[in-house]
Amino acid sequence: MCIRDRLTVEQILERLEDRFRLLTGGRRTSLPRQQTLLGAVKWSVDLLVPEEAALFARLSVFVDGATLEAAEAVGAGGESGGESTVAGGSGVDALAPQVLDLLARLVDKSLVFVRNEGGVRRYYLLDTMREYGRALLTVSGDLQRLREQHAQVFLQLAETAEPELTGPDQAAWLGRLGREHGNLRAASETFVAADRGHCALRLASATWRFWQVRGLLTEGRKVLAECLAAAAESRTASMAGGAEDLAAKATDGTVCGPTSDAAESQELRARTLCGAGLLANDQGDFAAARAHFTECLAIRRRLGDERGTAEILKNLGIADRDQ
Repeated sequence: MCIRDRLTVEQILERLEDRFRLLTGGRRTSLPRQQTLLGAVKWSVDLLVPEEAALFARLSVFVDGATLEAAEAVGAGGESGGESTVAGGSGVDALAPQVLDLLARLVDKSLVFVRNEGGVRRYYLLDTMREYGRALLTVSGDLQRLREQHAQVFLQLAETAEPELTGPDQAAWLGRLGREHGNLRAASETFVAADRGHCALRLASATWRFWQVRGLLTEGRKVLAECLAAAAESRTASMAGGAEDLAAKATDGTVCGPTSDAAESQELRARTLCGAGLLANDQGDFAAARAHFTECLAIRRRLGDERGTAEILKNLGIADRDQ
């Protein structure tokens, strides 16, 4: 009898995060690759050429799949201070022209599958494959770099979508953000974990309306609260200059770098507070709504923003009326 046959449902649930450890078994006479799920996945990936293995690993940073454009942006690898060590190959850090062809090869080998959603093809890894791909990135030391590239891609998407969420194409853009729900959440988590408070605020201020309109109030409040806290606790260097390499990358648009513009940071905070207040008000948490609106009002007045001040006074009135 296999060990998993003696586990309760609750014990299995506790171990699902480490599926490779849980799903082991098979007869001792079986081939090694048949004895464990890990062996089967490793055997499949070991058959890939270095470029295929590199792209496979990089796709693991996506949560809800990826469009071709997103896969190209992250899968190309970018700068890493040297060649990637994923799959032990050389020359795999310039994959951009090859990504479409490599994706097709991975689909043919059943390591990636594709769906048509909203008229767009999206590429997915099964959760087991994602876990193994992330393990490869961890071993190579590329995981954090790829996560930050991923976060930057979805920050740019969110900021592109923001003005469209109140325009005639609102439904289409809500659908697009809905398909990227997990990736947006992952991008926020990356910025918060990396002490990139300014970037977290940019993402939060661009997406609060998505959480509100889609009715994802609890999750939206959690995301915005994390971003506001990250910005408040972010190191002084992160908000007022930061490392020279990040500043240099920020100038060419390749990464969300630090800012020395205090007014911009306050504007982002005010917009995020306004969104957080509206989400709280929609849930009937009027005390939290008033607290967010009151802090936002103080910022608007400091900035001399008469229109913003009027808007937040209106929101305070709405909260009072609803209460």
